[in-house]
Amino acid sequence: MNGSVPPGKATGYLAVIHLLLAILAAVCTADDTLPQVTGKPFSNTYPPIVYKGQNQVYDVVKDHRGVLFAGNNVNGVLEYDGITWRTIALSNNNTAYSLSVSKSGQVFVAGAGEIGFLSQVNGKTIYQSLLPHLPEPYRKFGRAQVKCIADRTYFNTGTAIFLWENNGFFAIENPSGSGFDDLFAANGAIYTSDRDGTIFMIRDRTAEPVFREQPEVFGGYIFKNEYDMPSINLILPLDPDTILIGTYFRGFLTFDGRQLAPFETEADAFLIGNMGYSGTRLNNGEFAVSTVDRGVIVIDRGGRLKAWFRQDNGLTENIVYGVFQDTHNGLWIATDFGLNQMLYPSPFTRYDRESGLAGQVRKTAELNGTLYVATSRGAFKSRSPASALGLEFERITGIHPSETGAVAPFGNTVLFGSIFGLFQVTPMASETPVLAVPWLKDRDCRFIEVSRKCPGIVYAGTAYDGIHILRFRENQWTREGHIPLNDAVFFGAEDKDGRLWVTGMNSGMYRIDFSTGGFEQPGVKNYYTNQGLPEGYYAASIVDRDIFLYSDEVFLSYNREADRFVPDTRFFDDPTHTGILDQTPDGSVWFTKGRPRRLGLAVKQQKKDGVYHRLAAPFQRFNNFQIRNVGYDGNNRTYLGADQSLLVYDAGIPFPSGAPFTTLIRKITVNGTPVFGPGAPDTSPGATLRLKHTENALRFDYAGLFTDVSFGNRYAVQLEGLESGFSQWGDAAYKEYTNLEPGQYRFLVKSRNLYGTRSDTAAIAFKILPPWWETWWFYLAEISLLLLLILASFLLNRSGEVSRFTKVVTFVTLVVVFESIMFVAEPFAEAFGGGVPVVQLLLNIGLAMMLQPSQELVSRLLIARRKKRRYRVTFDRDGQWHGGAH
Repeated sequence: MNGSVPPGKATGYLAVIHLLLAILAAVCTADDTLPQVTGKPFSNTYPPIVYKGQNQVYDVVKDHRGVLFAGNNVNGVLEYDGITWRTIALSNNNTAYSLSVSKSGQVFVAGAGEIGFLSQVNGKTIYQSLLPHLPEPYRKFGRAQVKCIADRTYFNTGTAIFLWENNGFFAIENPSGSGFDDLFAANGAIYTSDRDGTIFMIRDRTAEPVFREQPEVFGGYIFKNEYDMPSINLILPLDPDTILIGTYFRGFLTFDGRQLAPFETEADAFLIGNMGYSGTRLNNGEFAVSTVDRGVIVIDRGGRLKAWFRQDNGLTENIVYGVFQDTHNGLWIATDFGLNQMLYPSPFTRYDRESGLAGQVRKTAELNGTLYVATSRGAFKSRSPASALGLEFERITGIHPSETGAVAPFGNTVLFGSIFGLFQVTPMASETPVLAVPWLKDRDCRFIEVSRKCPGIVYAGTAYDGIHILRFRENQWTREGHIPLNDAVFFGAEDKDGRLWVTGMNSGMYRIDFSTGGFEQPGVKNYYTNQGLPEGYYAASIVDRDIFLYSDEVFLSYNREADRFVPDTRFFDDPTHTGILDQTPDGSVWFTKGRPRRLGLAVKQQKKDGVYHRLAAPFQRFNNFQIRNVGYDGNNRTYLGADQSLLVYDAGIPFPSGAPFTTLIRKITVNGTPVFGPGAPDTSPGATLRLKHTENALRFDYAGLFTDVSFGNRYAVQLEGLESGFSQWGDAAYKEYTNLEPGQYRFLVKSRNLYGTRSDTAAIAFKILPPWWETWWFYLAEISLLLLLILASFLLNRSGEVSRFTKVVTFVTLVVVFESIMFVAEPFAEAFGGGVPVVQLLLNIGLAMMLQPSQELVSRLLIARRKKRRYRVTFDRDGQWHGGAH
């Protein structure tokens, strides 16, 4: 339900009341009553400049196809088909406040002084008013509201509720004469209330009171305040027998048909005095509730706070009028400044500067529930404990806010490597970082590797003087060895045999074996051009303790038997432009894939039965991010470091990528003129669109109605009657055909979303009519004319007089016969000649050469036949025969 005052009030009154409530909320409620909002969900925003309408959006729904409709101030209804927005004006060109979808998929509309519904005519949506069906005394009202439940539709004009059925209205009035407040749908019934605080349940044609205010029993009013102002803002289904009632002054209450009970939530201190007039039960059973001017709060069935959406984490405006969730978990929020779509619940959350982080995320590490982050702008850690609203980050003071490229847990401490050296943070003791190794001061520390083979040993790689081998013993650091390398070191990892593998900026890979000379003089071997590797920068990773080396051109793994790096295709058939981010403790391997490699998408491969299986679909959403590293906290959360943000993936939250969706044929234009969809005539073309033979240049516009992401839909099309199968998948949301021959056609289109889920197939039939000279009646006339000419020629030649007229008729007859032969033979000649016109030319020449001889032959045959018939044989009385011409 949307809006801030009951139906029937004027628009100006609506704005005044909403402003007063906002001021009261601001006075009574401070922002710090809830934890600070941090993580940002993935969202789409649609400000007024996008849909080209007024700022205020009051309600939002989707029909059975997945087309979105929103009530807009003054403009009427906004329609979004996944690609374009259009405006559908009401009959009085006023505001659409309330929308509801019936069981059959019909969208009903209630606005300022207007009620009606949307219908589809020739592929476009039009508004049809129901106001003329209302009895005359009820046609004057302010803001109306509509609710559909099962196959019934109820309109509320403030003075009465009207049931629309059998093309007519049935009025339901309040016996007290005070009218009704907002309508709510819950548990198969419609609920409403009045100014006296009475709650009604509407079934069929009756409004039954189910709760009445009894101040003498309850010691005061429940749903009214001292200003005699009702405060029932929401009614939502809690379970099949209980409703959840949201009030402005008392928060939430439950009602099971017999008694009221308080429903405490973690957001009560904030919601009381700040609850809005819109809310919905989500697909997972939680509740999204609007506030007067603080966005949308999500609570679960136990009252626990789960999320808070507001302007500083994605909304275009904190004043919310309507909340709706679609089948893909898209939470649509209608605000005072446009429309927003949030994916909730979502396995993905994004943290950036507003969350306390700054810079490009280089590396993450988790220790005892706290997340530590190294970025290009310093060192950060999450505050403990993390709230349900996400992580909050704070800068670790003492580490210069500049390039910090490495972080690793070490016992009960955390090590950070920055351009100013190696730092140690001891969370349980002092939060002030200490310079762990004085002789590494101002040494650009690029990687930290904690040895698994040798407890207490840490390898620190620098950009200037190679690798330092450190040991932590008795609360102090010592240096066990130093391996000078004439190159900057960016990666280091220990394999299962305790050997250290590091990559240089311009020198390939080094293997450092401590089994031959200990930490002081280990064996060092370089793998680069001397081992057949091309020149260039290489990165490296360890998966299942195997070493991988890769660049934009090659992807290699270390072969122990050959002691060299060889091409590897175990993860991708085409391993070029592939990079390994890391292997997390659950055994999953994370990759980047694309050109350039660091701009590719994140791909997770899980190992089952010894084989890795790609799990790319959920992570297609990261296509626009530069994923650089991956971390894991052991609680199903994976941290993906990106430019200017940290992406968190929670594997415990299911992702609705496989939810079904539809494909819509939006528009058909013929020779540039719309014949179906927006701009087309309002008359229905019937089951099949019929076009003239000159209307043979068609364009089909279509859209996959998956709006979770604004990119990634791909399409395959087929024109039956011309094409034998579907096309390859492509990005274009339209298809053009030109010079189509007359005939029966059917256009088919299906879509595939970013996650690989395919829609159903949309189809539309059309027929291009032949020109009049190719119609059956014209062919019949031609055949009839040919037969008449043949008959006339025969009769004229039979008469015995071979006149000029007879010759002309015979000649014309033969021409028509030869033309008929040409008409039948030309397609075969064209096919035989492979489209080369020589065969057709020879056929024409041959028939032309036969024309004159054929005429003479026909004349001679007819004359000979005539002479033969004129010679007759007779017998006399004596039996003698006599012959002669007759």
